[in-house]
Amino acid sequence: MRRPSYLMMSIEKLSDKELHQLFKMPSEKGVSDRLEKAQSFFPHMQKEIKRPGVTRYRMWEEYLIKHPDGYSRSQFQERYNRWRGTTKLSMRIEHKAGDKLYVDYTGKKLQVIDKQTGECTPVEVFVYDFCSEKPRGFSASYNVT
Repeated sequence: MRRPSYLMMSIEKLSDKELHQLFKMPSEKGVSDRLEKAQSFFPHMQKEIKRPGVTRYRMWEEYLIKHPDGYSRSQFQERYNRWRGTTKLSMRIEHKAGDKLYVDYTGKKLQVIDKQTGECTPVEVFVYDFCSEKPRGFSASYNVT
C-alpha cells in the first residue's frame, strides 16, 4: 500500500489555490484560442438571445460566420451553458391525465389575411396542453381580454 504524499493535517493548511493545484487534472491547461473566441462571443449572444425570434441555433450560425474554425453546434452549446453556469434541467410533474390545463401565449402576434380584401388582422396564438398523452395543440384568437 502506498502512503499518501500529504497527510490530512498538512492538507488542511493549504490555501484554495494550492488545493486546486494539488487536485488539478493533467488535461487542464490554459484556455485554447478557439475557446477564447467562443467566450468572447457569449456576452453578445446573451444579449441577442433575449430578442424575439433569436435562437441559439441562429447565434451559433453567426458565430461560425465570424469563426469558421469554431466549435460544432453541440460543443458550442455545451461551452455556452458552462459559461452561463447552467445545465440542462428537467422536472417530471405527476398529475392525473386531463386534470389540469396549461395555456401559454406565444408572445409574437401572427396575422390572418382576408382572401377577399387582403386585410391583415393580428391574432394572439396560444398553446395548450391537457396533461395527457395526446391532446396538445394551439389556437388563435382575435381579441384577448
